[in-house]
This record gives sequence, structure tokens and C-alpha cells, in this order.
Amino acid sequence: MICHLCDEDKIPSYAHAYRQVTGYIKDRAAGGANQLALRVETGKLACEECINLRRSGHNPDQESLL
Repeated sequence: MICHLCDEDKIPSYAHAYRQVTGYIKDRAAGGANQLALRVETGKLACEECINLRRSGHNPDQESLL
């Protein structure tokens, strides 16, 4: 399966994919968000490596200078 962030075939199965979804969240009085309402899957999949890079603040499209 192809990752839509890096365009590489890095996803071994649907169960290993991160799926992009859209929807609506409501902020809680105590802070944070509560539930995703009217969730819709976009059909876009991402590999774990790209998700981890984005979480750490790195852009997976940027190549290393080393």
C-alpha cells in the first residue's frame, strides 16, 4: 500500500496503516477535546515512519544533508 505522505509502498497491510479522517470535535470544559463526531475516512493512508517524523516535527519530504 502506498503512503500518501512519501508516495512509497511502505504499508504492509491495511491494519498497519494510519488512516486520515475528518470530523468535528468539541472542546471539554476541563481542556482538551472530546470525541470525533461525524467521522469520515478520506481514503488516504500513511506509513508509521512518516507519522513518527511528523509527530517529532520533521518533514518527511525534506532530505538529510548528511
